[in-house]
Amino acid sequence: MAKIDSYSLDSSITDNDSVLGIDSASGSTKRFTMSSIKAALLEGADITAVIAGTGLSGGATSGDATLNIDSSVVTLTGTQTLTNKTLTTPVISSISNTGTLTLPTSTDTLVGRATTDTLTNKTLTSPSIVTPTWTATESAIANGDYLLFLDASASSETKKEGLDDIASLFAGTGLTASNSVIGVDASQTQITSVGTITTGGWQASLIGIDYGGTGLSGETDGMIVIADGSGSATHLDVGSSTGITILGTIATGVWQGTAIDTAYLDTTLTSQTSILNSSLVIGRDADNQIKFSTDDQIIFRVAGGDGVTLKASGEIEATSLDISGNVEVAGNLTVSGSTTTVNTATLTIEDPLVIVGSGNNSSDSVDLGLYGLYDTSGSQDLYSGLFRDASDSGKWKLFKDLQTEPSTTVNTSGTGYAVGTLVANLEGTVTGNASGLSSTLAVSSGGTNATSFADKSVIITQDSGTDTLAAAAMTTNGSLLIGGSSGPTVATLTEGTNVTITEGDGTITLDVSAAGDAFKTISVSGQSDVVADGTADTLTFAAGTGTTITTNAGTDTITISAGTNTIEVDEFTGNGSTTAYTLSTAAVTENNLLVYMDGVYQHHNTYAVSGTTLTFDTNVPNGSKVEAFHMRTISNTSLVQTAVAGTLMDVSGATGDVTFNVDLSEAAEAAIADGDYMLFLDGGATGTAKKEALADIATLFAGAGLAASSSVLGVGAGTGITANANDVAITAAQTGITSVVNSSLEIGRDADNRIKFGTDNQIIFEVSGGDNVIFKASGEIEATSLDISGDVDIDGTLEADAITVNGTTLAETISDTVGAMVGSNTETGIAVTYDDSDNTLDFVIGAGTIVNSMLADDAVGADELAANAVVNASIASGAAIDMDKLDGDSLGTAITDFAQDDLVILSDTSDSGNLVKMTTSNFEDAVFGNISGDATVAAGGALTIANNAVETAMINADAVNGDKIADDAINSEHYTDGSIDTAHIADSQVTTAKIADNNITHDKLENRYTVLSALGTGGSQTLDFSAATTFTATMNGNATFTITNPKQGQVVDLILAGNHTPTLSMSGATFNKTGSVDYDGSTTNLIQILVADDSASEIFYYSVAPITSDTTP
Repeated sequence: MAKIDSYSLDSSITDNDSVLGIDSASGSTKRFTMSSIKAALLEGADITAVIAGTGLSGGATSGDATLNIDSSVVTLTGTQTLTNKTLTTPVISSISNTGTLTLPTSTDTLVGRATTDTLTNKTLTSPSIVTPTWTATESAIANGDYLLFLDASASSETKKEGLDDIASLFAGTGLTASNSVIGVDASQTQITSVGTITTGGWQASLIGIDYGGTGLSGETDGMIVIADGSGSATHLDVGSSTGITILGTIATGVWQGTAIDTAYLDTTLTSQTSILNSSLVIGRDADNQIKFSTDDQIIFRVAGGDGVTLKASGEIEATSLDISGNVEVAGNLTVSGSTTTVNTATLTIEDPLVIVGSGNNSSDSVDLGLYGLYDTSGSQDLYSGLFRDASDSGKWKLFKDLQTEPSTTVNTSGTGYAVGTLVANLEGTVTGNASGLSSTLAVSSGGTNATSFADKSVIITQDSGTDTLAAAAMTTNGSLLIGGSSGPTVATLTEGTNVTITEGDGTITLDVSAAGDAFKTISVSGQSDVVADGTADTLTFAAGTGTTITTNAGTDTITISAGTNTIEVDEFTGNGSTTAYTLSTAAVTENNLLVYMDGVYQHHNTYAVSGTTLTFDTNVPNGSKVEAFHMRTISNTSLVQTAVAGTLMDVSGATGDVTFNVDLSEAAEAAIADGDYMLFLDGGATGTAKKEALADIATLFAGAGLAASSSVLGVGAGTGITANANDVAITAAQTGITSVVNSSLEIGRDADNRIKFGTDNQIIFEVSGGDNVIFKASGEIEATSLDISGDVDIDGTLEADAITVNGTTLAETISDTVGAMVGSNTETGIAVTYDDSDNTLDFVIGAGTIVNSMLADDAVGADELAANAVVNASIASGAAIDMDKLDGDSLGTAITDFAQDDLVILSDTSDSGNLVKMTTSNFEDAVFGNISGDATVAAGGALTIANNAVETAMINADAVNGDKIADDAINSEHYTDGSIDTAHIADSQVTTAKIADNNITHDKLENRYTVLSALGTGGSQTLDFSAATTFTATMNGNATFTITNPKQGQVVDLILAGNHTPTLSMSGATFNKTGSVDYDGSTTNLIQILVADDSASEIFYYSVAPITSDTTP
């Protein structure tokens, strides 16, 4: 140790300096660095500095601190309490604590104690819990949640089960379960008896038609029941020989497909509780009805128009509303029209502020205010009101007598406009010219009754009755206005003992000097102030754990010494570029450190520790202060001493890591009852533990047809149904059932005798195990047989394979009837006999019986005439047979070789049209002998046409074909102008010689040589060389122009603009640029492309030239 030459006070001591001290362990004198002393002080207490307060002097910010007690302060003794101090990794033999003890996150273990504590966010591993009290937050249980239960099949282990599976377990016969909801099964097959039901209701043998029955009794096999149209029903014996009795005419629209005539509907429904259909329409006719067919809307249609619509939002949509009664709107009323008229005697508005011109937010162009209408003469409407004049700087104006009604503005120049009169009390500042006011307005009228006051004066009222004010000047520094018996007066302050007064411009400073200096308040950062109650109050210092406080009355000093080092503190200052810092001693893990940066706790995931090196994930900012509290010694061997299994808990391990498991098998079994709660997992298998009342679980289980009350599920009792303790009773006399509808509905006695509705559009009556009668949608009744004892009236067609009448076939019955009828024939000349053996009738007509009057015109044909029956005598006089009466086939075989000696039969007009015969030669002479002119017929029929006798009119259209035209006979004079079109010219037949000079015009060229085409702006464009000769485009980005359909020798122009890069493209082609000019994106360019080769590997030559406006080449 260096020799100490002299003693002097060094105020610039640093952490690297050292001081002498005595080692309490060895008693020897040693040198201690200031940093170690500072760490020792900080480890034992949260005191970073001792500052002399009232009655004290001295103190220090490091090392030992000495406080000298002022002679005016009595030395204190007693116990000092440390409040809101954090002890990091202390060795504590016992803790007396009434607050919250926070443990480090890495060692969340707690010593058990006799008191009751609340553990928050702690995991208990196999703890000993004796007689636990279970608490859980009540929450609505729902489908997808889980319940805890004891699994009897797995040694009564505590397990969980989904609520939907529990509902399925509860759903027994006649019940269904879906999504944790239990409902009554609509397809009942287990109901064997419903008791006796009296007539008119659900009765075993007399179920009324109104309730789905027949109202009849005594049905036997082979019988069906059909309504007779009067509301009752009648038996139909299917197998009886008496036939079918029709129960009256079925009117059109009754049984017509699925439509039911309104005459057969009950118009006074009193028991119907619901009519639901996605296409439901209710009303008078197609133009007046209520429609439900639109989802989430109810539409009222009147006179063919949808006038009113009720919407799901509660909105009523209508073209207009005319309400004669009161209207109360609980929400907001918005009127979008241009005019709202209120014709009421009294208008009451609760809102204290009424907004006008709420949409006037674009420009100050309309006036705001209120106006009314009045008439003083009985002949002139006048308007008066209050408004803000937008055209006059927004001034508010009161007007009257205006003869033109204001619109959005008030015409201040309008006829009759005058300023109105306002009678009111004014309060506040009045600016502008107030004409008519007195220069000395009385105090009683709000004035001062004075014409002037002194500068910088205070106004004071004078004695009562003078109605005047006086002014007291306040221009002197330190002047005060002080009240007195004669009223306020101006006064000044006077200095007293130990008091000095300094007066300034608007300020007064009082300095009080005491007999001696003293502190009344001691302030500790982060703690409540200690305030002396008097000059003899006592200040007490109390030593905390590991801290010793000693006093020296002789030297008036207090010494605070730290105890055993259990926490080591390192401090660092960041420079913005360093992540690693060196600790004083090595730390085992990050969990042994508590690190703060600028007073903010740093999570251990943001740094790592290796030995004495502390490394942050990122550089510590320049100037940031880092404090690393190293918990060097801590004992946790006694934190968990033992773990014992308690009620409903299993434990594994007695010390160290201890695991606790809930064991419901230890719970005493008790009858669960209404009011109890059940634990469940809210949200499914990974949900949180919640509790739910048993009554709420029963309500969740209660689906269609079930009701829950006081935790008990029961079949929902309704009209005619009573739910008893152990069964469900159906009331004998049912009057409220209006419909039993189900796609699988069956009603009957047993499986062999029932009515089945399971087949679509059919009703099947099954008797004795067979489908005997089937009603079909077409109105057809299908049955193996019908036995009807009454009459049958059939308006349509009766079709049957065989019909018998009283045991005799219908055919035999008809034959016998007809035979009996014709057997009694008495007609003259006609004899009729019936042969019963073969059911034939024989008619014999006597000779001469049929006369001419009996024959209808054309009644006698070839079949009615016998051979050689017609002779001359058979033809009446004057009744010649003309050619129409002769059948062509009756004249024999048609003549194919007409000879000159053959005969023809003619009607001789000169002999009353009688038939005559003539030889063929005479017939030819008669015919051809009269032919003359350009054509002659020789004997034998040879026709000769004279030269040039055939004219154009004699030739039919299209009669002259190619065979009729001689070779080289058609010359140019035979063609009509314009008659030769494209179809008449063969391919490749128009040669150069056939085209006149200067006759190929621009219009005759194809598009590739004539058209200008404008392209788009996209990045991929097509240059179709067959579509145009010039293309224009403006690029909005780099673009590729792909060429298609080029022709060799073709030149195409591309006029292109846009400050982007263009690219010419064609698969397999070669592009050659001519010239050195590149595309200029700042202007429009002409790109000229020549097709040099259009073979499989195309070759193109192109040039680029910027386009400028210039008329001089």
